[in-house]
Amino acid sequence: MEICLFSSIGFSKSPLEINQASGYNAVVMLTQRTPSEGERKYIALQPELEKKHDSDDYVVVDPKSGEYFVGETSVEAMKKARAKYPRGKLFLAQVGRLAGLMK
Repeated sequence: MEICLFSSIGFSKSPLEINQASGYNAVVMLTQRTPSEGERKYIALQPELEKKHDSDDYVVVDPKSGEYFVGETSVEAMKKARAKYPRGKLFLAQVGRLAGLMK
């Protein structure tokens, strides 16, 4: 038996539909969650970021101000953000991808 884990902000298909569509003999687990403030800000900025920056770049978003910092690496982007916002949560993602971290 193969096991797959799926996680999503929101989903429109049932676990059975996803299992059947995947072609796997799988156990499908879904979790629905509310996106963080940083993630919502990133989603709003995503079209602009994808036009201006490479998909290899990283972006750090300050959830409170919506200000963002871009770097060629995650460390570079985080250093830029921490220079202005030394404390508090920041959202980190790769340009064009939804997955991110709060640090």
